[in-house]
Amino acid sequence: MRLLQFVPATWDIISFLTNGKNITQVIGGALISLIGIICVVVSVVFFAMKLLSEQSRKSWFLIIGLLIFGGVCLTGGILLFVNIASGAQTTVDQLGGGLILLGLGA
Repeated sequence: MRLLQFVPATWDIISFLTNGKNITQVIGGALISLIGIICVVVSVVFFAMKLLSEQSRKSWFLIIGLLIFGGVCLTGGILLFVNIASGAQTTVDQLGGGLILLGLGA
């Protein structure tokens, strides 16, 4: 009868970084969703204050901007920001390669 059974685990750098990336994406997605919820709630509160108070100094631009940014954070999450970053990396790589090929970088 076996009381203990050892499970082989891989402790190489590739699996460590892959697991770290996955955990970071989950935590980052939760934080971005939390920021989105906060932005939407604050925009609704500012909207109510703007309608009920004559002396509210909050602009309509701020209220609508918070609502849009909060909605983007809630619906897009971490994948939206990862896709934007990967698109920016491609653009920077292309620009960097173009400058080197034209001889403008030196």
